[in-house]
Amino acid sequence: MVIRQVLSQLTKAALIQSRPGAGGGIVLSKRPEDITLRGIYAAISDSAGLVLGLHPGECNDGVSIMPIVADYLNELFSDAEQAFLAKLETVSIQDLTQEIVNRLKQ
Repeated sequence: MVIRQVLSQLTKAALIQSRPGAGGGIVLSKRPEDITLRGIYAAISDSAGLVLGLHPGECNDGVSIMPIVADYLNELFSDAEQAFLAKLETVSIQDLTQEIVNRLKQ
């Protein structure tokens, strides 16, 4: 089940913990302002650290330009991902919560 896998990854990253018993459940391991979206992204991304994934650039259809195009698109993706990760580093769970509250008021 996807939820269990995500919860397991977040637990391994020390972002959440499980509290048994009545009133228990899943709680944050740190203050919301100390957990960034980048930390969450890193915890739940696959082993390559990617959500969308890259293409290997190994096109065997006889068209010699395809590996070049694939390599170039991978470079673009890498640049975009780095910018995305830098932005995620600036947003905490507290920031996200406040943004949700603000948008609900609109």
